[in-house]
Amino acid sequence: MQAMPTPLSTVSSTLPQAKPSAWVPPAPFGTKAARSPQAPPASPSALPTAWAPSPPAEPTTPQATSSSIIPVRAKSSFALPSPTTAPVQSLSFAPAPAIKSSSDTHTGGTVITQGRNRFDNVGGLGSGPVTVTAGGQLWLNAGGTYAQTFNLAGTGYGENGIPGAMRLVSGQTFTGQMNLTGDTRLGAVNASGVTTLAGKITGDYALDLSGGAGGTNIIQLNSTANDFTGNLSINTNFVAIPTAFNSANVTIRLGASEVIPNGLGKGNVILSGSASTTPVTLDLNGFNETINSLISYGTHANTAITNSKAGSTSTLTIGDNNASTLVTDVSAATTFFGGVIKDSGTGIMALTKIGEGTQTFTGANTYSGATTITKGTLMAGAANTLSASSAVAIANDATAVLALTNGIADFSQTILSLSGGGAVNLGTIAAADTVSTPGTRLTTGSTADTTYSGTIVGAGGLVKQGSGRFTLTGASTYVGTTQVTAGNLQVGEAGAGQSGTGAVVVSSGATLSGSGSVQGATVINGLLSAGDNGGAGIGRLTFTDVSTSSLALAGGGSAGAPRVLFTLAGATGNEANPTDGIQAAGLLNGSFGNHDALVVQGMLSLAAGSTIKVELSGGYDPGFGDVYNLIDWGTVNGGSGAIVAGGFNAANTGGDLDLQLGAAMIANGWFWNTDQFLTDGIIYVVPEPGRAMLLLLGLGLGAMRRRRASGGKC
Repeated sequence: MQAMPTPLSTVSSTLPQAKPSAWVPPAPFGTKAARSPQAPPASPSALPTAWAPSPPAEPTTPQATSSSIIPVRAKSSFALPSPTTAPVQSLSFAPAPAIKSSSDTHTGGTVITQGRNRFDNVGGLGSGPVTVTAGGQLWLNAGGTYAQTFNLAGTGYGENGIPGAMRLVSGQTFTGQMNLTGDTRLGAVNASGVTTLAGKITGDYALDLSGGAGGTNIIQLNSTANDFTGNLSINTNFVAIPTAFNSANVTIRLGASEVIPNGLGKGNVILSGSASTTPVTLDLNGFNETINSLISYGTHANTAITNSKAGSTSTLTIGDNNASTLVTDVSAATTFFGGVIKDSGTGIMALTKIGEGTQTFTGANTYSGATTITKGTLMAGAANTLSASSAVAIANDATAVLALTNGIADFSQTILSLSGGGAVNLGTIAAADTVSTPGTRLTTGSTADTTYSGTIVGAGGLVKQGSGRFTLTGASTYVGTTQVTAGNLQVGEAGAGQSGTGAVVVSSGATLSGSGSVQGATVINGLLSAGDNGGAGIGRLTFTDVSTSSLALAGGGSAGAPRVLFTLAGATGNEANPTDGIQAAGLLNGSFGNHDALVVQGMLSLAAGSTIKVELSGGYDPGFGDVYNLIDWGTVNGGSGAIVAGGFNAANTGGDLDLQLGAAMIANGWFWNTDQFLTDGIIYVVPEPGRAMLLLLGLGLGAMRRRRASGGKC
């Protein structure tokens, strides 16, 4: 049995009054450390109701008093004396709400301290300030504009899963300021309309916005002056760490950009979903928003961030508080969101990570706007949690990291493209991790190229898909496999850049190009074309590290689909009288000319049909005695231990070398001599067909050392 409340004559118009001792709302996340969090009640029924049993013969109309406040202790319907300048205090002492249907002109204000108090007329509150203290609920049951100042605290009195210090309905607009004098919950029941909070919301407390069962339950935030310091919680049913969740749906919609307070000393945004299928949504509605961090609880899949404005792009920026200080079960610098960030029709969502903290996603996000990391870490806490439709750009900042590991497990991930200069951490479990970067895919079918100048580290691998070109110019050290399944992977630009140390596999139809260093054992089933601009430029590509690096050219190539393409724009040197290959080989002095070249510090493996094509750059025509050092290697294997009888055929004609003749060569009867190709990796121009190829590798001879001085190009 709950005792009757104390007399009201001591309550002045300068409310709010002290909170009841039955329950003090816990400190919101990210607010003052001095406010120690308390466990929330297990359910709304645990909140103070103060209505049972009803006192006998309680008056239902205002009574004259000598105090400065007019008390109204109502069981059902009630009215107010009007006009009056005294504040009116309303308490409900019945299971059903106390109802006020009339309009009044009192100016002293209205105070709700207990139970449900329903006002069915916009004018029922008068024109003075409205105060709701913990344990009371102001039920505004009429649409229209409310210009009063509201002083609010508490989670109110719940009915049908609709808690809140204020219960809102469709078609309401609040233009006056809302002062949060305690942690405050507002609950909306909007069958088909919108409740708009247009006035400033301020105070050192948290705000929880909840919805009813059924309807759209849209609450729109319009004021860019909002500066309350606590968390913004959506549908949590509690303002601290929730242990129970509202089964109703609610959408918080933006009416302008930057209406949620952010920055040092401000709170975080928390979405909580129930086990039901009703959604809990933050709708950016075509605007942009910056928040400290994004957190989800409950059934994460039923929480979402979206943009319902057709034809617009909204950007959610996360991390403005650097490291969020949360009263939660995760580290002080890490926040988790397990919901879904998604487009809505032609309304596009984009994401930007700022601040030095860590934001982790674990949901199956599908948004198609850009993902930009300017500071801190954006972490994938589950497989493919980043959107496969989003292009990822990582700023060239020491703190900017895309991580595919949460310290416990590592995850595979597909993204649209990768660019920028920050780091990518592929985690620690080599067998399972990949970052998959398809070439940029546009709805028109065109392609675009991206360059990533940062470092990719960790045990994972890299998968290049799609028709675009992806260029690595950073000093990556990842140890997983690099797979080029489509498009062009360019390793290095202007000589800078490297792949990871794991194996490299280039699929049929795909290209490996560049002027940097490939660190792992490489197999070419597609095309290898040294040089920048996807191989269109002249360059030298190095396969480095004798212990791990090798280059194997698979069979099955042809003149139309070679395994290697060399472009010549100038010779290494010229031998005035190249009467035999030994004289031409004497030009090998450790330098390369203006032509494509490969340096393989490990083993070079050639197979029958691994066609090598040599073409001339536009306008270039080789001259008599010109020598070209195309490939340098440590050892060479002719495929199955043989060069003839099924091995690579380096004959000038009819073999696996496809050599373009220049106009001057044709006019003068000059030819390519290839007799030194398998011993020294050179071809040169002679005045007549060269001698038959020197078979230095006989049947059964698996490998041989190159006849180059130790001071050669390797």
